[in-house]
Amino acid sequence: MFEADALCPCWPKSRAFNPTPVFVEPRKQNLGKGDLEDPEKDNFYTSQSTESTSVGSDSAKSAVPGKSFIAALIAQRQKEVQSSQHEWWTYRFAIVVAWVVQILFTLATLLLLALWARHEHEEAFVVTFFVMAIAAAAYLAKVTGMGEATIAGRKVPIIRYIDWIATTPLMLFELCMIGGAEKHTTILIIGCDLMMLTGGIVSAMVVPKAKVGLKYAWFGMSILFYAIMIVALNVDVANGSALSRPPDVQLLFTKLQWLTVISWTGYPIVVLLGRAHAGLISKGMEDALLCILDCISKLGMEGFVIGTCTAAGAQCHVKSVEAYGYGSG
Repeated sequence: MFEADALCPCWPKSRAFNPTPVFVEPRKQNLGKGDLEDPEKDNFYTSQSTESTSVGSDSAKSAVPGKSFIAALIAQRQKEVQSSQHEWWTYRFAIVVAWVVQILFTLATLLLLALWARHEHEEAFVVTFFVMAIAAAAYLAKVTGMGEATIAGRKVPIIRYIDWIATTPLMLFELCMIGGAEKHTTILIIGCDLMMLTGGIVSAMVVPKAKVGLKYAWFGMSILFYAIMIVALNVDVANGSALSRPPDVQLLFTKLQWLTVISWTGYPIVVLLGRAHAGLISKGMEDALLCILDCISKLGMEGFVIGTCTAAGAQCHVKSVEAYGYGSG
């Protein structure tokens, strides 16, 4: 090490001079795969670059589509849902709701069995009895840890699907009987229900990131058959055969129709927001909401049927309305 003023009198004495040359390596323009050891840094620099581009000029701001902001919000929400899967509100709450619903379905089953045993208007209680019994058994399996099965590496809520496949055709059959629907109309409505469930179940089992188009093709098919079912109920039954039914039965059918349409429309919305699709609500919240919808649709139907069909002179399931003086002509 030499003193600076020994070489140049103008060099400051407070500094030292190192004659060894220092070479600065040129900055790499293209980074290879192993050049970034920390993936967090890569994400950081990417976000910084994006931020500077968006703030740097008005043209850059306008180049960013609005859907990017929405996608960012969705991704943030999905991350929050994943991090809160085991919180009380999203996990324990769903278990409590499932137990409450199971008890309600069990009590409803016993009530319908007692009403049927009286042998007064027993035809009004057979279908709803089996709906309640199947739902009670399904929820018992669910709350005792037998609700899911692993199929192709994915956890599938198999008991929920068995419940829907077994109960929804019975509920629609009851609705068509009360509305006096023709046999072919009843078959059409129940067939659409089964196709709707098939599309929804297959869609839920398809891995979202691998086959997005196929997944939502099945989901779209499910929605299509649901729409056909609703149209058939409204056109062929509500504004068709139900008009020749007694006034009290017409009123009952109207209540059941609206109850079915409103509550059943909630199912695809909840499933679409849940773990099988968007992932915007937690598994626990999805289960709790589906439990509540089950309560509304099934117990609501039982309440309307018991309230109307147990009345004196009720004609909910008469085979020939003309015999009772309520013909259309």
